[in-house]
Amino acid sequence: MADARADEVLRRFAILEGNRGIWNQHWTEINDRVMVRPSGFNRSIVPGSKNTSLVFDSTAAQALLRYAAAVESVLCARNQQWHGLEPADPEIADDPECKAYCEALTKLLFRVRYGAFSSFSAEAQECFLELGAFGTHIMLCDDAANHERVTPSRAPIVYQSMPLCDSYIEENALGRVDTLYRLIRWDARQVIHNFGIDKTPRKIVEAYDKKQDRKWTFIHRVSPTVDYDRTAWDRRALPYSSCYVWRDEPETVEESGLRTMPYAVGRSTTNPDEVYGRSPAMTVLPDIKMVNEVNKTMIRAGHKLVDPPLLIYDDGLGSMLDVTPNALNYGMMDESGHARAAPLNSGGRYDVGVDQRQDLRTSINTGFYITLFQILVENRQMTAYEAMLRAQEKAELLGPTFGRQESEFLAPIIERELDILWSKGIIQRTIGPMPRKLEQSGGILQIAFTNQLAYMRRAPEAVRTLTSIQQLAPLASIDPAVMEGFDPDGVREVIMDANGVPQKARRTPEQLAAFREQKQAQANAAALVQAAPLVGSAVKDIAQAQSTADVQRLPVALPRAA
Repeated sequence: MADARADEVLRRFAILEGNRGIWNQHWTEINDRVMVRPSGFNRSIVPGSKNTSLVFDSTAAQALLRYAAAVESVLCARNQQWHGLEPADPEIADDPECKAYCEALTKLLFRVRYGAFSSFSAEAQECFLELGAFGTHIMLCDDAANHERVTPSRAPIVYQSMPLCDSYIEENALGRVDTLYRLIRWDARQVIHNFGIDKTPRKIVEAYDKKQDRKWTFIHRVSPTVDYDRTAWDRRALPYSSCYVWRDEPETVEESGLRTMPYAVGRSTTNPDEVYGRSPAMTVLPDIKMVNEVNKTMIRAGHKLVDPPLLIYDDGLGSMLDVTPNALNYGMMDESGHARAAPLNSGGRYDVGVDQRQDLRTSINTGFYITLFQILVENRQMTAYEAMLRAQEKAELLGPTFGRQESEFLAPIIERELDILWSKGIIQRTIGPMPRKLEQSGGILQIAFTNQLAYMRRAPEAVRTLTSIQQLAPLASIDPAVMEGFDPDGVREVIMDANGVPQKARRTPEQLAAFREQKQAQANAAALVQAAPLVGSAVKDIAQAQSTADVQRLPVALPRAA
Protein backbone atom coordinates (compact mmCIF):
# COMPACT_ATOMS: atom_id res chain seq x y z
CA MET A 1 0.00 0.00 0.00
CA ALA A 2 1.43 3.35 -1.05
CA ASP A 3 2.22 5.85 1.70
CA ALA A 4 1.79 9.33 0.25
CA ARG A 5 3.14 11.12 3.32
CA ALA A 6 6.30 9.00 3.41
CA ASP A 7 6.88 9.48 -0.32
CA GLU A 8 6.49 13.25 0.07
CA VAL A 9 8.95 13.46 2.96
CA LEU A 10 11.57 11.25 1.30
CA ARG A 11 11.30 13.08 -2.02
CA ARG A 12 11.88 16.47 -0.42
CA PHE A 13 14.68 15.11 1.78
CA ALA A 14 16.47 13.72 -1.29
CA ILE A 15 16.35 17.19 -2.89
CA LEU A 16 17.77 18.88 0.20
CA GLU A 17 20.46 16.23 0.54
CA GLY A 18 21.52 16.68 -3.07
CA ASN A 19 21.58 20.48 -2.86
CA ARG A 20 23.95 20.38 0.09
CA GLY A 21 26.83 18.58 -1.61
CA ILE A 22 29.02 21.68 -1.91
CA TRP A 23 28.38 22.62 1.71
CA ASN A 24 29.41 19.13 2.82
CA GLN A 25 32.77 19.48 1.06
CA HIS A 26 33.34 22.85 2.68
CA TRP A 27 32.34 21.60 6.14
CA THR A 28 34.53 18.51 5.79
CA GLU A 29 37.59 20.71 5.18
CA ILE A 30 36.81 22.72 8.30
CA ASN A 31 36.01 19.65 10.37
CA ASP A 32 39.36 18.03 9.52
CA ARG A 33 41.34 21.14 10.51
CA VAL A 34 39.28 22.85 13.22
CA MET A 35 36.88 20.45 14.91
CA VAL A 36 39.47 17.64 14.68
CA ARG A 37 36.90 14.88 15.07
CA PRO A 38 35.56 12.20 12.71
CA SER A 39 33.44 13.93 10.07
CA GLY A 40 29.86 12.87 9.51
CA PHE A 41 29.47 14.85 6.32
CA ASN A 42 31.02 12.18 4.09
CA ARG A 43 29.17 9.26 5.77
CA SER A 44 32.34 7.17 5.96
CA ILE A 45 33.48 7.68 9.53
CA VAL A 46 34.54 4.94 11.89
CA PRO A 47 33.48 5.64 15.49
CA GLY A 48 36.47 6.32 17.71
CA SER A 49 38.87 6.94 14.83
CA LYS A 50 41.43 9.75 14.94
CA ASN A 51 41.23 12.69 12.56
CA THR A 52 44.46 14.63 13.01
CA SER A 53 46.42 13.72 9.89
CA LEU A 54 46.01 17.23 8.42
CA VAL A 55 46.67 19.14 11.64
CA PHE A 56 50.19 20.42 12.28
CA ASP A 57 49.11 23.50 14.24
CA SER A 58 46.37 23.57 16.89
CA THR A 59 45.72 27.33 16.82
CA ALA A 60 42.36 27.00 15.07
CA ALA A 61 41.16 24.17 17.32
CA GLN A 62 42.06 26.11 20.45
CA ALA A 63 40.53 29.32 19.06
CA LEU A 64 37.27 27.45 18.42
CA LEU A 65 37.09 26.26 22.04
CA ARG A 66 37.66 29.77 23.33
CA TYR A 67 35.16 31.18 20.83
CA ALA A 68 32.44 28.82 22.06
CA ALA A 69 33.19 29.71 25.69
CA ALA A 70 33.12 33.43 24.85
CA VAL A 71 29.78 33.14 23.03
CA GLU A 72 28.23 31.41 26.02
CA SER A 73 29.60 33.97 28.47
CA VAL A 74 28.32 36.88 26.36
CA LEU A 75 24.88 35.44 25.52
CA CYS A 76 23.80 32.94 28.18
CA ALA A 77 26.27 32.71 31.04
CA ARG A 78 25.26 30.04 33.52
CA ASN A 79 25.92 32.25 36.56
CA GLN A 80 23.82 35.15 35.27
CA GLN A 81 20.11 35.78 34.72
CA TRP A 82 20.60 36.63 31.07
CA HIS A 83 17.01 37.46 30.16
CA GLY A 84 13.76 38.61 31.68
CA LEU A 85 10.09 38.61 30.74
CA GLU A 86 7.70 41.54 30.61
CA PRO A 87 4.17 42.18 29.30
CA ALA A 88 4.07 43.02 25.62
CA ASP A 89 1.31 45.55 26.29
CA PRO A 90 3.07 48.78 27.37
CA GLU A 91 0.00 49.91 29.31
CA ILE A 92 0.46 47.16 31.90
CA ALA A 93 4.26 46.95 31.76
CA ASP A 94 4.57 48.82 35.09
CA ASP A 95 1.69 47.08 36.83
CA PRO A 96 3.11 45.66 40.11
CA GLU A 97 1.13 42.43 39.89
CA CYS A 98 2.18 41.79 36.27
CA LYS A 99 5.81 42.61 37.04
CA ALA A 100 5.85 40.24 40.01
CA TYR A 101 4.31 37.49 37.87
CA CYS A 102 6.91 37.96 35.12
CA GLU A 103 9.77 37.93 37.64
CA ALA A 104 8.49 34.70 39.19
CA LEU A 105 8.09 33.16 35.73
CA THR A 106 11.64 34.12 34.79
CA LYS A 107 13.03 32.53 37.96
CA LEU A 108 11.07 29.34 37.19
CA LEU A 109 12.59 29.16 33.69
CA PHE A 110 16.12 29.46 35.04
CA ARG A 111 15.45 26.92 37.78
CA VAL A 112 14.26 24.39 35.20
CA ARG A 113 16.90 25.24 32.61
CA TYR A 114 19.85 24.95 34.98
CA GLY A 115 18.50 22.27 37.27
CA ALA A 116 20.69 19.44 38.53
CA PHE A 117 19.38 17.06 35.86
CA SER A 118 19.17 19.56 33.02
CA SER A 119 21.79 19.57 30.28
CA PHE A 120 21.15 22.96 28.71
CA SER A 121 24.60 24.39 29.43
CA ALA A 122 26.48 21.35 28.09
CA GLU A 123 24.33 21.09 24.96
CA ALA A 124 24.58 24.84 24.33
CA GLN A 125 28.37 24.55 24.41
CA GLU A 126 28.21 21.87 21.69
CA CYS A 127 25.99 24.16 19.65
CA PHE A 128 28.38 27.10 19.91
CA LEU A 129 31.27 24.89 18.78
CA GLU A 130 29.35 24.10 15.59
CA LEU A 131 28.45 27.78 15.22
CA GLY A 132 32.11 28.77 15.19
CA ALA A 133 33.13 25.93 12.88
CA PHE A 134 30.20 25.57 10.47
CA GLY A 135 28.11 28.72 10.95
CA THR A 136 24.90 26.81 11.76
CA HIS A 137 23.85 25.01 14.92
CA ILE A 138 20.68 23.25 16.08
CA MET A 139 19.24 22.37 19.48
CA LEU A 140 16.25 20.21 20.33
CA CYS A 141 14.12 21.57 23.18
CA ASP A 142 11.34 19.10 23.88
CA ASP A 143 8.93 17.89 26.52
CA ALA A 144 10.61 15.18 28.58
CA ALA A 145 7.32 13.24 28.57
CA ASN A 146 7.78 12.63 24.83
CA HIS A 147 10.94 10.67 25.60
CA GLU A 148 9.88 8.75 28.72
CA ARG A 149 10.13 5.46 26.87
CA VAL A 150 13.75 6.24 25.98
CA THR A 151 14.88 7.33 29.43
CA PRO A 152 12.89 8.60 32.41
CA SER A 153 13.91 12.18 33.08
CA ARG A 154 13.90 14.08 36.37
CA ALA A 155 13.67 17.37 34.47
CA PRO A 156 10.53 18.50 32.63
CA ILE A 157 12.44 19.60 29.51
CA VAL A 158 14.99 17.73 27.38
CA TYR A 159 17.81 19.58 25.60
CA GLN A 160 19.95 17.99 22.89
CA SER A 161 22.42 19.42 20.41
CA MET A 162 21.71 18.10 16.92
CA PRO A 163 24.71 17.42 14.62
CA LEU A 164 24.62 19.56 11.50
CA CYS A 165 25.74 16.63 9.35
CA ASP A 166 22.35 14.94 9.95
CA SER A 167 20.14 18.04 9.82
CA TYR A 168 18.68 19.84 6.81
CA ILE A 169 16.78 23.13 7.05
CA GLU A 170 14.43 25.26 4.97
CA GLU A 171 13.34 28.90 5.28
CA ASN A 172 9.93 30.51 4.92
CA ALA A 173 9.19 33.60 2.82
CA LEU A 174 10.61 35.86 5.56
CA GLY A 175 13.96 34.09 5.61
CA ARG A 176 13.34 32.33 8.93
CA VAL A 177 13.97 28.64 9.44
CA ASP A 178 10.61 26.90 9.89
CA THR A 179 11.32 23.38 8.56
CA LEU A 180 13.89 20.81 9.62
CA TYR A 181 14.64 17.30 8.31
CA ARG A 182 16.70 15.14 10.63
CA LEU A 183 18.41 11.91 9.55
CA ILE A 184 18.33 9.32 12.36
CA ARG A 185 20.09 5.95 12.61
CA TRP A 186 18.74 3.70 15.35
CA ASP A 187 19.10 0.06 16.19
CA ALA A 188 16.00 -2.03 16.88
CA ARG A 189 16.12 -1.40 20.61
CA GLN A 190 16.23 2.38 20.14
CA VAL A 191 13.36 2.27 17.63
CA ILE A 192 11.12 0.32 20.01
CA HIS A 193 11.99 2.57 22.94
CA ASN A 194 11.23 5.69 20.93
CA PHE A 195 7.97 4.69 19.22
CA GLY A 196 6.74 1.85 21.39
CA ILE A 197 6.31 -1.70 20.21
CA ASP A 198 2.81 -1.01 18.82
CA LYS A 199 4.04 1.61 16.32
CA THR A 200 7.36 -0.04 15.47
CA PRO A 201 7.36 -1.76 12.04
CA ARG A 202 7.01 -5.51 12.34
CA LYS A 203 10.27 -6.18 10.54
CA ILE A 204 12.23 -4.20 13.13
CA VAL A 205 10.46 -5.99 15.99
CA GLU A 206 11.48 -9.32 14.49
CA ALA A 207 15.08 -8.10 14.17
CA TYR A 208 15.00 -7.14 17.84
CA ASP A 209 13.70 -10.58 18.80
CA LYS A 210 16.50 -12.18 16.78
CA LYS A 211 19.06 -9.82 18.40
CA GLN A 212 20.23 -8.55 15.00
CA ASP A 213 22.84 -5.81 15.28
CA ARG A 214 22.10 -3.31 12.53
CA LYS A 215 20.97 0.30 12.13
CA TRP A 216 17.67 1.46 10.68
CA THR A 217 17.30 4.87 9.04
CA PHE A 218 14.46 7.30 9.79
CA ILE A 219 13.67 10.84 8.71
CA HIS A 220 12.09 13.21 11.21
CA ARG A 221 10.46 16.24 9.64
CA VAL A 222 9.07 19.20 11.58
CA SER A 223 7.36 21.82 9.43
CA PRO A 224 4.40 24.21 9.45
CA THR A 225 1.08 22.38 9.17
CA VAL A 226 0.03 22.65 5.53
CA ASP A 227 -3.65 21.93 6.21
CA TYR A 228 -3.71 24.10 9.34
CA ASP A 229 -7.26 24.60 10.68
CA ARG A 230 -7.64 26.19 14.09
CA THR A 231 -11.17 24.80 14.45
CA ALA A 232 -10.13 21.18 13.83
CA TRP A 233 -10.00 18.54 16.57
CA ASP A 234 -6.88 16.70 15.45
CA ARG A 235 -3.27 17.58 14.65
CA ARG A 236 -4.44 20.11 12.03
CA ALA A 237 -5.40 22.48 14.86
CA LEU A 238 -1.72 22.88 15.78
CA PRO A 239 0.61 25.17 13.76
CA TYR A 240 3.47 22.65 13.42
CA SER A 241 3.47 19.06 12.21
CA SER A 242 5.90 16.30 13.27
CA CYS A 243 6.35 13.25 11.08
CA TYR A 244 8.66 10.19 11.42
CA VAL A 245 9.25 8.21 8.22
CA TRP A 246 11.04 4.86 7.93
CA ARG A 247 13.45 5.39 5.07
CA ASP A 248 14.49 1.77 4.45
CA GLU A 249 10.95 0.73 3.50
CA PRO A 250 8.98 3.98 3.03
CA GLU A 251 6.43 4.06 5.79
CA THR A 252 5.05 6.75 8.10
CA VAL A 253 5.66 5.54 11.63
CA GLU A 254 4.32 8.45 13.67
CA GLU A 255 2.64 11.76 12.94
CA SER A 256 1.54 14.42 15.41
CA GLY A 257 1.02 18.15 15.89
CA LEU A 258 3.03 20.70 17.84
CA ARG A 259 2.22 24.13 19.23
CA THR A 260 5.79 25.42 18.88
CA MET A 261 8.90 24.50 16.92
CA PRO A 262 11.02 22.05 18.97
CA TYR A 263 14.23 22.73 17.02
CA ALA A 264 16.02 26.06 17.50
CA VAL A 265 18.37 26.90 14.61
CA GLY A 266 21.00 29.60 14.97
CA ARG A 267 23.21 30.93 12.20
CA SER A 268 26.23 33.21 12.11
CA THR A 269 25.85 35.17 8.86
CA THR A 270 24.01 34.22 5.68
CA ASN A 271 24.57 35.27 2.11
CA PRO A 272 21.67 35.97 -0.26
CA ASP A 273 20.03 32.77 -1.55
CA GLU A 274 21.87 30.70 1.07
CA VAL A 275 20.07 28.94 3.90
CA TYR A 276 23.07 27.82 5.94
CA GLY A 277 25.30 30.26 7.82
CA ARG A 278 28.92 31.12 7.20
CA SER A 279 31.23 30.77 10.17
CA PRO A 280 34.40 32.48 11.44
CA ALA A 281 36.28 29.31 10.47
CA MET A 282 35.16 29.74 6.86
CA THR A 283 36.49 33.29 6.86
CA VAL A 284 39.97 32.32 8.01
CA LEU A 285 40.13 28.89 6.35
CA PRO A 286 42.97 29.98 3.98
CA ASP A 287 45.02 31.06 6.99
CA ILE A 288 44.21 27.79 8.79
CA LYS A 289 45.46 25.80 5.81
CA MET A 290 48.53 28.00 5.46
CA VAL A 291 49.57 27.86 9.12
CA ASN A 292 49.44 24.06 9.00
CA GLU A 293 51.70 24.03 5.92
CA VAL A 294 54.06 26.58 7.48
CA ASN A 295 54.28 24.58 10.69
CA LYS A 296 54.86 21.37 8.74
CA THR A 297 57.73 23.06 6.88
CA MET A 298 59.17 24.42 10.11
CA ILE A 299 59.09 20.95 11.66
CA ARG A 300 61.22 19.68 8.79
CA ALA A 301 63.50 22.72 9.02
CA GLY A 302 63.92 22.20 12.75
CA HIS A 303 64.91 18.60 12.18
CA LYS A 304 67.54 19.71 9.70
CA LEU A 305 68.94 22.33 12.09
CA VAL A 306 69.12 19.95 15.03
CA ASP A 307 70.21 16.90 13.04
CA PRO A 308 71.56 18.26 9.71
CA PRO A 309 72.49 16.09 6.72
CA LEU A 310 76.21 15.37 6.36
CA LEU A 311 78.61 16.04 3.51
CA ILE A 312 81.09 13.14 3.22
CA TYR A 313 84.27 12.88 1.19
CA ASP A 314 83.89 10.16 -1.40
CA ASP A 315 86.75 7.86 -0.54
CA GLY A 316 84.76 4.69 -0.14
CA LEU A 317 84.50 5.07 3.65
CA GLY A 318 81.22 6.95 3.79
CA SER A 319 79.18 3.87 4.53
CA MET A 320 81.28 3.31 7.63
CA LEU A 321 80.28 6.66 9.20
CA ASP A 322 78.65 6.17 12.60
CA VAL A 323 76.55 9.13 13.81
CA THR A 324 75.49 7.65 17.14
CA PRO A 325 76.63 9.39 20.36
CA ASN A 326 80.21 8.61 21.51
CA ALA A 327 80.91 6.80 18.25
CA LEU A 328 84.50 6.58 16.91
CA ASN A 329 84.90 7.08 13.16
CA TYR A 330 88.43 6.13 12.02
CA GLY A 331 89.67 7.53 8.77
CA MET A 332 87.21 10.43 8.67
CA MET A 333 89.96 13.00 9.15
CA ASP A 334 92.85 13.58 6.73
CA GLU A 335 96.55 14.11 7.54
CA SER A 336 96.12 17.88 7.84
CA GLY A 337 93.33 17.55 10.44
CA HIS A 338 90.40 18.40 8.18
CA ALA A 339 87.19 16.41 8.64
CA ARG A 340 86.13 14.24 5.75
CA ALA A 341 82.47 14.75 6.79
CA ALA A 342 80.73 18.04 7.63
CA PRO A 343 77.11 19.10 8.28
CA LEU A 344 75.21 20.71 5.43
CA ASN A 345 74.31 24.32 6.20
CA SER A 346 71.55 25.26 3.77
CA GLY A 347 71.34 28.86 4.99
CA GLY A 348 67.60 28.58 5.71
CA ARG A 349 66.01 31.32 7.88
CA TYR A 350 64.03 29.63 10.66
CA ASP A 351 63.13 33.02 12.16
CA VAL A 352 61.27 33.98 8.98
CA GLY A 353 59.01 30.97 9.42
CA VAL A 354 58.42 31.91 13.06
CA ASP A 355 57.28 35.42 12.09
CA GLN A 356 55.05 34.10 9.30
CA ARG A 357 53.47 31.54 11.61
CA GLN A 358 52.80 34.18 14.27
CA ASP A 359 51.09 36.45 11.74
CA LEU A 360 48.83 33.60 10.65
CA ARG A 361 48.01 32.65 14.22
CA THR A 362 47.08 36.25 14.99
CA SER A 363 44.84 36.35 11.93
CA ILE A 364 43.07 33.15 13.02
CA ASN A 365 42.54 34.41 16.56
CA THR A 366 41.20 37.67 15.19
CA GLY A 367 38.74 35.81 12.99
CA PHE A 368 37.41 34.00 16.07
CA TYR A 369 37.28 37.31 18.05
CA ILE A 370 39.85 35.93 20.51
CA THR A 371 42.04 39.05 20.41
CA LEU A 372 38.98 41.18 21.11
CA PHE A 373 38.13 39.22 24.25
CA GLN A 374 41.74 39.27 25.46
CA ILE A 375 42.04 43.07 25.50
CA LEU A 376 40.46 43.55 28.92
CA VAL A 377 42.28 40.55 30.37
CA GLU A 378 45.76 41.52 29.21
CA ASN A 379 45.50 45.24 30.00
CA ARG A 380 44.35 45.38 33.60
CA GLN A 381 45.76 48.87 34.19
CA MET A 382 43.23 50.64 31.98
CA THR A 383 40.89 53.16 33.53
CA ALA A 384 37.14 52.67 33.88
CA TYR A 385 36.61 55.05 30.96
CA GLU A 386 38.99 53.03 28.77
CA ALA A 387 37.18 49.85 29.78
CA MET A 388 33.88 51.37 28.65
CA LEU A 389 35.45 52.30 25.31
CA ARG A 390 36.55 48.67 24.88
CA ALA A 391 33.05 47.49 25.77
CA GLN A 392 31.65 49.86 23.15
CA GLU A 393 34.05 48.41 20.58
CA LYS A 394 32.97 44.89 21.52
CA ALA A 395 29.31 45.78 21.10
CA GLU A 396 29.95 47.23 17.65
CA LEU A 397 31.85 44.15 16.46
CA LEU A 398 29.89 41.40 18.22
CA GLY A 399 26.41 42.88 18.01
CA PRO A 400 25.52 41.92 14.42
CA THR A 401 26.70 38.30 14.79
CA PHE A 402 25.84 37.49 18.38
CA GLY A 403 22.62 39.50 18.32
CA ARG A 404 21.29 37.12 15.69
CA GLN A 405 21.67 34.28 18.18
CA GLU A 406 19.21 36.04 20.47
CA SER A 407 16.45 36.18 17.87
CA GLU A 408 17.09 32.89 16.03
CA PHE A 409 18.34 30.62 18.81
CA LEU A 410 17.63 31.79 22.35
CA ALA A 411 14.21 33.39 21.82
CA PRO A 412 12.69 30.24 20.19
CA ILE A 413 14.07 28.13 23.05
CA ILE A 414 12.47 30.41 25.64
CA GLU A 415 9.17 30.31 23.74
CA ARG A 416 9.33 26.51 23.60
CA GLU A 417 10.13 26.26 27.32
CA LEU A 418 7.14 28.44 28.23
CA ASP A 419 4.87 26.34 26.02
CA ILE A 420 6.02 23.08 27.64
CA LEU A 421 5.80 24.34 31.22
CA TRP A 422 2.35 25.85 30.60
CA SER A 423 0.96 22.74 28.90
CA LYS A 424 2.23 20.53 31.75
CA GLY A 425 0.62 22.84 34.33
CA ILE A 426 3.95 23.56 36.03
CA ILE A 427 3.55 27.34 35.71
CA GLN A 428 0.02 27.29 37.12
CA ARG A 429 0.98 25.08 40.07
CA THR A 430 4.21 26.93 40.88
CA ILE A 431 3.32 30.57 40.30
CA GLY A 432 -0.44 30.62 40.36
CA PRO A 433 -3.02 32.10 37.98
CA MET A 434 -2.10 34.76 35.47
CA PRO A 435 -2.92 38.33 36.58
CA ARG A 436 -6.25 39.53 35.24
CA LYS A 437 -4.77 42.50 33.40
CA LEU A 438 -2.20 40.30 31.67
CA GLU A 439 -4.88 37.75 30.78
CA GLN A 440 -7.15 40.45 29.36
CA SER A 441 -4.28 41.72 27.16
CA GLY A 442 -3.92 38.25 25.63
CA GLY A 443 -1.23 36.92 27.99
CA ILE A 444 1.47 37.94 25.51
CA LEU A 445 4.96 38.38 26.93
CA GLN A 446 8.14 39.71 25.40
CA ILE A 447 11.73 38.79 26.13
CA ALA A 448 14.13 41.38 27.49
CA PHE A 449 17.73 40.19 27.26
CA THR A 450 19.95 41.20 30.17
CA ASN A 451 23.10 39.32 29.16
CA GLN A 452 26.61 40.67 28.77
CA LEU A 453 25.89 41.70 25.20
CA ALA A 454 22.98 43.85 26.39
CA TYR A 455 25.30 45.66 28.79
CA MET A 456 27.82 46.16 26.00
CA ARG A 457 25.10 47.83 23.96
CA ARG A 458 24.59 50.33 26.77
CA ALA A 459 28.28 51.25 26.91
CA PRO A 460 27.97 53.98 24.22
CA GLU A 461 25.52 55.89 26.45
CA ALA A 462 27.96 55.86 29.35
CA VAL A 463 30.86 56.78 27.07
CA ARG A 464 29.00 59.76 25.61
CA THR A 465 27.92 60.89 29.08
CA LEU A 466 31.42 60.71 30.58
CA THR A 467 32.93 62.33 27.49
CA SER A 468 30.53 65.25 27.81
CA ILE A 469 31.37 65.69 31.49
CA GLN A 470 35.11 65.64 30.74
CA GLN A 471 34.75 68.14 27.92
CA LEU A 472 32.66 70.51 30.05
CA ALA A 473 34.95 70.27 33.09
CA PRO A 474 37.22 73.23 31.97
CA LEU A 475 34.13 75.44 31.57
CA ALA A 476 32.90 74.45 35.02
CA SER A 477 35.99 76.08 36.52
CA ILE A 478 34.78 79.36 34.99
CA ASP A 479 31.07 78.93 35.64
CA PRO A 480 30.01 76.03 37.90
CA ALA A 481 26.47 76.41 36.61
CA VAL A 482 27.55 74.53 33.48
CA MET A 483 27.28 71.22 35.33
CA GLU A 484 23.76 71.95 36.49
CA GLY A 485 22.52 70.49 33.21
CA PHE A 486 23.43 66.98 34.41
CA ASP A 487 21.12 65.02 36.65
CA PRO A 488 23.42 63.15 39.07
CA ASP A 489 20.87 60.39 39.58
CA GLY A 490 20.47 59.96 35.83
CA VAL A 491 24.24 59.87 35.24
CA ARG A 492 24.59 57.29 37.99
CA GLU A 493 21.93 55.05 36.44
CA VAL A 494 23.51 55.27 32.97
CA ILE A 495 26.93 54.22 34.28
CA MET A 496 25.51 51.44 36.48
CA ASP A 497 23.49 50.08 33.55
CA ALA A 498 26.57 50.07 31.32
CA ASN A 499 28.57 48.20 33.96
CA GLY A 500 25.79 45.67 34.52
CA VAL A 501 25.26 46.35 38.22
CA PRO A 502 22.53 43.89 39.28
CA GLN A 503 19.21 45.23 40.52
CA LYS A 504 19.61 43.61 43.92
CA ALA A 505 22.71 45.77 44.46
CA ARG A 506 20.79 48.99 43.77
CA ARG A 507 18.35 51.01 45.83
CA THR A 508 14.88 51.41 44.39
CA PRO A 509 13.56 54.99 43.98
CA GLU A 510 11.47 54.50 47.14
CA GLN A 511 14.45 53.18 49.11
CA LEU A 512 16.63 56.02 47.83
CA ALA A 513 14.05 58.66 48.86
CA ALA A 514 13.71 57.11 52.33
CA PHE A 515 17.50 56.90 52.68
CA ARG A 516 17.93 60.56 51.75
CA GLU A 517 15.16 61.60 54.13
CA GLN A 518 16.78 59.65 56.94
CA LYS A 519 20.18 61.07 56.09
CA GLN A 520 18.78 64.62 56.17
CA ALA A 521 17.11 63.95 59.52
CA GLN A 522 20.40 62.67 60.92
CA ALA A 523 22.19 65.74 59.59
CA ASN A 524 19.62 68.02 61.23
CA ALA A 525 19.94 66.16 64.52
CA ALA A 526 23.73 66.40 64.36
CA ALA A 527 23.48 70.13 63.72
CA LEU A 528 21.24 70.55 66.76
CA VAL A 529 23.65 68.60 68.94
CA GLN A 530 26.55 70.69 67.68
CA ALA A 531 24.65 73.92 68.31
CA ALA A 532 23.42 72.87 71.77
CA PRO A 533 26.35 74.44 73.76
CA LEU A 534 25.93 77.73 71.97
CA VAL A 535 22.21 77.71 72.50
CA GLY A 536 22.65 76.87 76.19
CA SER A 537 25.14 79.68 76.63
CA ALA A 538 22.84 82.09 74.88
CA VAL A 539 19.90 81.06 77.05
CA LYS A 540 22.04 81.51 80.17
CA ASP A 541 23.11 84.99 79.07
CA ILE A 542 19.55 85.95 78.31
CA ALA A 543 18.38 84.68 81.71
CA GLN A 544 21.14 86.59 83.50
CA ALA A 545 20.34 89.75 81.64
CA GLN A 546 16.68 89.34 82.46
CA SER A 547 17.55 88.84 86.13
CA THR A 548 19.59 92.04 86.19
CA ALA A 549 16.77 93.98 84.63
CA ASP A 550 14.32 92.65 87.21
CA VAL A 551 16.62 93.82 90.05
CA GLN A 552 16.83 97.27 88.56
CA ARG A 553 13.05 97.46 88.44
CA LEU A 554 12.60 96.63 92.18
CA PRO A 555 10.52 99.26 94.08
CA VAL A 556 12.56 101.85 96.10
CA ALA A 557 11.34 102.92 99.55
CA LEU A 558 10.93 106.72 99.63
CA PRO A 559 11.56 108.67 102.81
CA ARG A 560 8.42 109.55 104.72
CA ALA A 561 7.42 113.15 105.05
CA ALA A 562 8.11 114.75 108.36
